[in-house]
Amino acid sequence: MKTIYHFKERIKEDPEYIRKAHELTLNESKPKAGLKGTFGPLGSDEWWSNLNKGLIPQKEISGVITKVYLTGQDNTEKFNTADIKSDDNNICTEGTYTNKNSEKHHYKPGAKITIKYAFDPLKKPNLMERSTTQK
Repeated sequence: MKTIYHFKERIKEDPEYIRKAHELTLNESKPKAGLKGTFGPLGSDEWWSNLNKGLIPQKEISGVITKVYLTGQDNTEKFNTADIKSDDNNICTEGTYTNKNSEKHHYKPGAKITIKYAFDPLKKPNLMERSTTQK
């Protein structure tokens, strides 16, 4: 299987993205915005170490792309979303990401795909998270 998006590459391509993420994490005047930094600053050596140790919650989706299409109001692309029939026969709707625009052609119906997510806690959990954790 070919890797067409990796967060490490995103960081290399746009160091300003990570600088802004770190700035927001450390900004005490914005207690409701950004990441907590629980596992270290996003993309830092500490963060990658915690990811590799399995300390950061992760989720993997594997399956076959059934459909690619455009969602949202930005019509600058042909598609930005894919429906994936997972190995357990559920349909998952996911955004499409590549490190290089020339790799977008890999998103097509019938293609096998694996996506791995890491979940870094927000400073202020969203309403859905709070409603599922409050008792």
